Amino acid sequence: MTDCNTSCFYIEYDINNSTVVREIGTDENNKVVTKGPYKNNLGFWIDNDLTLQEYKERFDIHSIGKETFDKLWESPMSLI
Repeated sequence: MTDCNTSCFYIEYDINNSTVVREIGTDENNKVVTKGPYKNNLGFWIDNDLTLQEYKERFDIHSIGKETFDKLWESPMSLI
């Protein structure tokens, strides 16, 4: 089971296909608490049909690099 207190989501967005590829949720200590798709978790943002522009309009988003995202993805998930 993962911590339900996700304070930040990171998404990997495919601009060419206008879709979320992967997502990572972290807690207030930036510990990874959820990933999708990962094992039985298909993810939350992956099921949304938001364009990148809609994400920018609706949320306070910040870009991170692929290397940073991949490092978070490879981090073990914190369990409660």
